[in-house]
Amino acid sequence: MESKQDFIQELQSLKCNNTEGRDEMIVVNIQKFSEDALSVPNVYHLKVQRIFFIDEAHRSYQPAAKFFTHLFNVDKEAIFLALTGTPLLQSAKREKSTHIFGDYIHKYYYDSSIKDGYTLRLIKEDIQSSYKASLNAAFETLKIEQGSLNASAIYAHKNFTTPLCEYIINDFATSRIKLGDNTIGAMVVCHSSQQAKSLYEISRSLSIDSRLKAAI
Repeated sequence: MESKQDFIQELQSLKCNNTEGRDEMIVVNIQKFSEDALSVPNVYHLKVQRIFFIDEAHRSYQPAAKFFTHLFNVDKEAIFLALTGTPLLQSAKREKSTHIFGDYIHKYYYDSSIKDGYTLRLIKEDIQSSYKASLNAAFETLKIEQGSLNASAIYAHKNFTTPLCEYIINDFATSRIKLGDNTIGAMVVCHSSQQAKSLYEISRSLSIDSRLKAAI
C-alpha cells in the first residue's frame, strides 16, 4: 500500500486479493489511526481476522485520547498486540499500560538483549570539566539574558549547542584513538527536535571530517 487512503480502502474491503482461495496476510506500517479509518460490518460472516501490532504502545493510546478510540473502533473483532520498550506505570495522569492492553504475553529485558548481541551496552561517562563549565556558563547566561525562554529553548540555542557539538565531535574522535577502533559509530540523543536541528546545522559548519580523519 502506497498511501493512507489505500489502507483505509483495505480496511473497508472484505475481498481477497487472490483467486485461489489462499489465506492472505496484509502488513502495513502506520503511526496513528484517524477517524476515517473505519471498517465495514462483516455481514457475510467471511473469515477475516485482523491482527494489529501496536509499536510504541505507550504513546497516544490513553483511554480518553482520540487515537485510542479510533484504534479499537477500526475492528472490534480484531486482535491487538501491543509492543513497548517503556511501559507506563500507574500514575495520577497516566493509565498503566497493562490496564489498557492486558497483561504481558512476553517480556524481553535489556540485559538479555545485550547478551544476545542485539543491544549495545550503555556506559555513562561524565562530561569533561572544561566543557561542563562552558555549557553551564552558556545556560546561565541565556537564562539571565532571555528570561522568558524555557529549558527547551535554551538547550536548542546556538550559544548552548555550539560548545555541546564541539564536545561531541572531539570526544568521538578521541574515543576512536583511545579504543583503537576507527569503525566506532555514534548516535546523538537530543533534548528536543529543535536541539537536534541546531546541532545538525552547527555540525555542518564545523570541520568534522578533518577531525575524524585526523583521529583515524
